[in-house]
Amino acid sequence: MVLNLAPVIKLRIVSPQKYLDSLVETLYAFGAIQVEQSAMPELDKPMARFEQISEMLVRLRSVEKRLGIDENAAKPATGLSFDQLYSQTSKIDFGQVRQIDQELESVNDEYSKLEERQKELAPFRELRVSPQLLKKTPGKLKFIYFSLKPGELLDTLEQLQGAIERYDHELTLVESDGGHYVLLAYDQRFEEKIYLSVLRFARQILAFPAIDSVSYGVEVGKVEAKMKSLDNRRHELEAGLDKFKRENQLQIVRLRKALEVESKKATLPVKFGRTRNLVVVEGWIKQDRRKELEKMLDKVTDHAVVIEQVKTFEEPPTILQNPALIRPFEFFVKFFSLPSSGEYDPTVFVSLFFPIFFGMIVGDVAYGIAAIFLAIFLRFKMKDAFWKSASGIMLLSAISTTLFGFVYGEFLGTPDVLGMYHLHEYIPRMETEGVTLLMGLALGLGLVHVSLGFLIGAVTNFVHGHTRHAIGKTSWLLLIAGIIAVVPRFAAPELLGADFAMGLSNVGALTILVGLGGIVWAEGFAGVIELFGVISNVFSYLRLMALGVGAAILASLITNMLRPETKPIMDMLAGTAEFDMVKVLVIILAATFFIVGHAMALGLGLFEGSIHSMRLHFVEFFSKFYHGGGKAFVPLRSDE
Repeated sequence: MVLNLAPVIKLRIVSPQKYLDSLVETLYAFGAIQVEQSAMPELDKPMARFEQISEMLVRLRSVEKRLGIDENAAKPATGLSFDQLYSQTSKIDFGQVRQIDQELESVNDEYSKLEERQKELAPFRELRVSPQLLKKTPGKLKFIYFSLKPGELLDTLEQLQGAIERYDHELTLVESDGGHYVLLAYDQRFEEKIYLSVLRFARQILAFPAIDSVSYGVEVGKVEAKMKSLDNRRHELEAGLDKFKRENQLQIVRLRKALEVESKKATLPVKFGRTRNLVVVEGWIKQDRRKELEKMLDKVTDHAVVIEQVKTFEEPPTILQNPALIRPFEFFVKFFSLPSSGEYDPTVFVSLFFPIFFGMIVGDVAYGIAAIFLAIFLRFKMKDAFWKSASGIMLLSAISTTLFGFVYGEFLGTPDVLGMYHLHEYIPRMETEGVTLLMGLALGLGLVHVSLGFLIGAVTNFVHGHTRHAIGKTSWLLLIAGIIAVVPRFAAPELLGADFAMGLSNVGALTILVGLGGIVWAEGFAGVIELFGVISNVFSYLRLMALGVGAAILASLITNMLRPETKPIMDMLAGTAEFDMVKVLVIILAATFFIVGHAMALGLGLFEGSIHSMRLHFVEFFSKFYHGGGKAFVPLRSDE
């Protein structure tokens, strides 16, 4: 017996080779079939058009990536034949993008060279000496040009003058591009001594660049004019790319997505078997859709098709089948491990207990309402399948959080709703009596959760003929029931009456003995040792109480830190107190801390609620009956 798993069968489809194209198109249109590698010794090959499709996809993907086109800009082109897709793709002028890119590369290379030239000339921009004079110095006159080391300018110049004053020279200070440079003319006879003196004050000695202009300033102007021209040309080319993107992006995405479908179809025959005249397809399908597929294939092959169910010992792929409301919780089942054939689908149990555990931990009306809006935002704004599932899980968990918030009487950690309404506290979890009650509730939920796992395990094993294992799981249930029956006699006999509690505990003691005997028979004495593990598992549910109380204390602290600051601002607004800028700043800081603090507390609550609710399911619940190991059903179309 399997709960919420769709029955899956394996089919073999045999048809003449001439219907190969029609067969592929029909299988893809049907979608809900997982095509398997054929057992035929000779496999088919991709369709002839696969090479053309690949070439076009390379072009479209490269242009799409180059232009940064959003892949969600358009839906795939539908209802078009391959020839029509080929024709429309051929009309896109890919050469225009290639030509613009080549010119852009050339412009950028030339611009980079000019930037280097500009850096080289920058120190000489304000040098008012003829370059020809510097190149051909008369007689024994020499020039040296250098930048000064950091320091007080006048002191540095004075020290430099003192170091070379004994030698014939002429010193000129040049300010260029925010730096200080010195042009020094000197007698060649003193070159070595001048050079050694200059090294003490020079940060860098510069070589005179060769230029054709009458001055360095003119040469710099020419370089910058060329750079500006290239920059303008670069903007023109980029504008050309933007125009191409605006005019073609929707068509590029539409065609690329449609051709990806065609590529999948073209490679599908690789999994088909074939003989000289026939093509053979094998695959898994939901049993209730077999007649629908047979009808479609009969139509496109003029009834020249044979469809038979394959008897196989293979493990069929798993198709989870749950109502839309709880379908998002399938994410947890897939994350843990898909159920195999013959196992229960635990999705329905996860969808019931996960929101309860989550709500018990977070349990705040304000946080619940905020999480509801966040879930709705993710639902409509995020396209990814993960966020779709996450939003569905969060919505139900947020509703549970809100309901538990009313049970705890908490709004941002306090019973007061913005100072206007006081929530009734049914379980005040930050007070002693509330913590005690919450501990009992958490342990009770733990017993129910663990017992449900044993119950499902017992039923599953009975159905599949594993009698010994079924008796072992049932014995654990009896043991737990016996312990529950004995507890009232010692914990609270007055609740049930002393006589009734005594009778119930006697029945419980007998049930414990029967349970222990069944465990020993089914699992050996090692099974009895597992009793400590089960008890530990049940007590681990106390984390629902502990984490929740910790989160409530944090929220309360954040809220109460702002409370002393609210009255002064209300008095100032009412005109009963003078305006005080210091108080306003304090209130702004406190409000900022309030908002950021609660945002962080909400994020922490969402994280802890999710992680610990998942742990309780995977460790304490699934382990009692669930083995997993099923393989996923992979339909031909991702929208199935």
